[in-house]
Amino acid sequence: PKYGDSFLPKSVLYASVHPMESDGFEELCRAVEKLALNDMGLEVAKDAGGASSSEVGGPFLGPGLRIGFQGLLHVEVFRQRLLDEFDLDAIVTPPKVPYAITHLPSPSNNLKEEYTEIV
Repeated sequence: PKYGDSFLPKSVLYASVHPMESDGFEELCRAVEKLALNDMGLEVAKDAGGASSSEVGGPFLGPGLRIGFQGLLHVEVFRQRLLDEFDLDAIVTPPKVPYAITHLPSPSNNLKEEYTEIV
């Protein structure tokens, strides 16, 4: 996305971030909001706790944040800043990279037209 004369970075991988303690979600949200103020590379969205999706964390990890990063080093720097600046240790799921799959029509799959899905 374009912002003035510069370009804002686009996230290339996503990870779910959850507090170590079940009652620490609000504190985690406040810390991430403060970190995002000076880190334009973060994309932050709240996950719905208790869902069954592995991306969300499921019922075991509870509520969390889905955060987009620029790369693996960005994830590590983010975790270290949480620990150093806010004394918060968080559970960060292994990052996921979104990709597109294009399904082409063929006699073996009975598709009439091609379609693309983002995974």
